[in-house]
Amino acid sequence: FRLAVLYVYLFALVDTTYTRPYFEFLDGIILAVTVSPRVGYRFNLQWISGPSHLSVWFGSMYQDVQQEFKGNLADLHMPPQLQPLIAAVNKDGDGKFDVKQKLTSPWNMLIGAQYEITRNFNVLTEFGFNDRNSFFVAGEYRF
Repeated sequence: FRLAVLYVYLFALVDTTYTRPYFEFLDGIILAVTVSPRVGYRFNLQWISGPSHLSVWFGSMYQDVQQEFKGNLADLHMPPQLQPLIAAVNKDGDGKFDVKQKLTSPWNMLIGAQYEITRNFNVLTEFGFNDRNSFFVAGEYRF
């Protein structure tokens, strides 16, 4: 779900996702909720190739990820390099695992930019920092 508001050159948006995958070989649940509010400014630029835009923003990201799953070691399809380790732990064939995970810090800060190189091609990058760090770069081509 995305809600975006544009006022002249200022913009605000909120991305929200909810994920709950199901696995055939695991018992349990994995839940993930992500909410990312951002505010920014869109600059109009004039280059040799024509008009262009640069958008910059800051915001934050909230992630609530909870994983609780269990299963049998024999049901996991591990690479051949790990088979000796699995066999050593699973001697009787009844080796089980039980995992419970949760993020220690659900919030981090974001700063990002999107540059319209041409009318059809954009480059986007965003950095996340504080207790959780992230970085991504994406290219977009429009027909």
